[in-house]
Amino acid sequence: MNGINGKGNDTKKSKKKTALIILTCIIGAVLLALLVFFVTLLVMRERGKASFGGSPAPNLNDFIESAGDENDNNKGENNPQKPDFEYDIYYDGSYYKYKSNIITLLFMGVDREKPFVKNELYGNGGQSDVIILAVIDRDNKKISFISVSRDVMTDIETYDIYGNHISTVKKQLTLQFAYGDGYTESCRMIAEAVSNLFFGVTIDGYCAMSMGAIAPLNDSVGGVEVTLKSDFTDISPNMKKGATVLLLGDVAYKYLRTRPEETNAERLERQKNYLSAFSVKLREKIKSNIMFVATVYSSVKNYVLTNFSLSELLYIASETVNMDMSDEIYTLDGEYVTEGEHAEFYADKWAMFRLILSLYYDKVG
Repeated sequence: MNGINGKGNDTKKSKKKTALIILTCIIGAVLLALLVFFVTLLVMRERGKASFGGSPAPNLNDFIESAGDENDNNKGENNPQKPDFEYDIYYDGSYYKYKSNIITLLFMGVDREKPFVKNELYGNGGQSDVIILAVIDRDNKKISFISVSRDVMTDIETYDIYGNHISTVKKQLTLQFAYGDGYTESCRMIAEAVSNLFFGVTIDGYCAMSMGAIAPLNDSVGGVEVTLKSDFTDISPNMKKGATVLLLGDVAYKYLRTRPEETNAERLERQKNYLSAFSVKLREKIKSNIMFVATVYSSVKNYVLTNFSLSELLYIASETVNMDMSDEIYTLDGEYVTEGEHAEFYADKWAMFRLILSLYYDKVG
């Protein structure tokens, strides 16, 4: 009997040992998979980081000289007490050094609902209704946004239907996208036009989104809550002026597109407020799960054109998720002129100069 019981105990011990080995292997495999996953993320992040090197300074000195400013803005060469520290701009009695560790991203909302397709003929790509620059200051851990009016008058390049360059003309910025192929060439053209508008600021990457992406993007963060400054009961009966509502699905799309008795400047302000609320919720999602970026992108990829790689997206997300975000979304000062049905916005160049100086430069000395 003892021999039989001993054999039974050995069998139980053997089974326990086998189970322990299996459990250990499973845990090891899971840990290994997690290690591979995080190493892959780290490698992808580093690849993304390497894509964003130091960018050259914009041409603010060229602007100062071309403007014929009389405020001794000559980089201090004629200053009898010229400082021994490095600087890039001497303006209004102060010295400024360019912050090269900055990433500038261009975001565009294009006036079309369907997924992007490359047009055989130029000139039918739609217009860029929403144009926003994200200025990511990696040294000071801060993100600032500049909302650019679609109607701002600037130099744009015109092309014939076959993509042959015609001329450079001063027109609304929004039209630059339309003169392209409605695809990556349109994105490149408007990125170049925005860079030129902002004194040659380097655009490190772009992301264009058609209106069809608004609903899934909005719902990916659980909807966005806004307080209505105008009456939107044509969209939904509960959207009365002063009400606070949670925008979901097509309601979010209609809210951003509708313009009830508003100027373009007022609609731009409404879109800015929505963007601020959306950004807060998006950052919360990314903080809890960095791979949320890939999830969001996969849900809207057919409605998005971008020159970002996945590694660059992951790097940007991981780099910015804990950064301070400016409460203010900057807009350009200037003057609207309306002729017939078309609005033209003339930006105050000196105000733009001071804005770029404040975001891209540090005062030194």
